[in-house]
Amino acid sequence: MKFLNAIRMLLSLGCDEAAQLLSRRLDDELSTVERWALAVHLAICRPCKRFNRFLGHLRGVIRRAIASDGEIPLQAGLDEPTRRRLAAVIREKKG
Repeated sequence: MKFLNAIRMLLSLGCDEAAQLLSRRLDDELSTVERWALAVHLAICRPCKRFNRFLGHLRGVIRRAIASDGEIPLQAGLDEPTRRRLAAVIREKKG
């Protein structure tokens, strides 16, 4: 039964589930089946591939902000309200 569920996940992963796995992957390790299903989905879905790149970019911006003074640079490509919210959260966590 586990094998059939794994095959079903590999073949039917939708964008909503892929986005959830991409987000969860930032904090937790995915199972082998989840990693494979995500890899298959990303190979064929351009919007999810773009979202994956965006998450990587955002993670890098946040890491650099944490390592520095907590400010989010303008070059991060985020709008002003988002930059302020992220900077406030980073300063709060650091302080």
